[in-house]
This record gives sequence, structure tokens and C-alpha cells, in this order.
Amino acid sequence: MSGRAEKHFSNCRGDPMEERMEDRREERMEDRREDRRERSQTIIARESTLSRRELLMGTAAFAMATSAGTVSASSHGHAHHHGGGNEALVRSAAECALSGLFCDSHCQKVLSRGDDSLAKCSAAVRDMMASCQALAQFAASNSKHLSEMVAACSVVLKDCKAQCEKHIAEHEECRQCAEACDACLAECRKLAS
Repeated sequence: MSGRAEKHFSNCRGDPMEERMEDRREERMEDRREDRRERSQTIIARESTLSRRELLMGTAAFAMATSAGTVSASSHGHAHHHGGGNEALVRSAAECALSGLFCDSHCQKVLSRGDDSLAKCSAAVRDMMASCQALAQFAASNSKHLSEMVAACSVVLKDCKAQCEKHIAEHEECRQCAEACDACLAECRKLAS
């Protein structure tokens, strides 16, 4: 074989040095992709975790909002009503929403790891938090629509409790949320009777 033909033949076979360099390039690219995946999972987990400060700020804002009805009543000479006697319901709804914050934060951490076993629980908890915040506001202001809100919120609370109870053996946050839903349901029943 001539030198030229031999060179052409070796190019067809593939240069071992070139193949090793290509393998190293592919390994580096795969390492970079893996690093990006890990960084994005860390960012997702960090973003879905409530900081203590965020939780306290949210709780303070919620407490201020639910007390607005009581302050409004007292400024009109109706301080003797104290929220229409619904303090236990206001507190129970607020505590339930707070438990929901912890539960949903936990659900989001689990979901960020690719485990979708708590997806329905997270959705039910978010619905519960919204309804409990509204319930607390209605109860604090002694709204004329409180009984309708209690009925609607009770349905949402039962759904959230049922979803959380499916996971209480593995997730403490779900157990605490289910208990808070049960306590709020008990306060709702007292008002309904």
C-alpha cells in the first residue's frame, strides 16, 4: 500500500488519539449537564423552602388582615363584640392556614426531587389555605355570609384532611396539617349548630 493510501485508510479506521479526545469531550459535556441539573434542583429546593423570616412575615400579615374586622368594629363603638364571638374560629382557621404553609412547603420540596406522590396533597393544601384565610376574615368581621363561608370551607377542609391522611405515616407535616384541618372543622361545626 502506498503512503498516501495508507494515510487515507488510517483516517477511515479512526485515529485512536482523536477518539480518546472525543470521548473526553463527551465526558466533560455530560459532567457539565449533571452539574447544571444539580444546581437547578438546589435552586428549586431553596426557592420552595419557606425561610423563617418569610413565614413570620406572612403570619404577621395574615394576623393583621384578620384583625382588621375587629379594629373596624371597635372604631365604631362596637368593641364589646370582639369579632362577634368568633375568636376560636378565627384562631383555628389561621392555625390551619399556618400548618398548610409548612405542609405545602414540604410537598414542594418532595415534588422538586421528582417525586409526585404529594402533588394532590399540595393542591388540596393550597385550596385549604385560601379558604381558611377567607374564613378567618369572614369570622373576624362577623360577615353576614359567614355561615355560607363555613359550609364552603368545611368541604375544602375535609378534602385537605383526606389528602393529608394518606401520607401521615411518612410525613409529619401532613399529620400536623390533617390535625389542624380536623380542629378547624370542629370549630365550623360549633358555628353551624
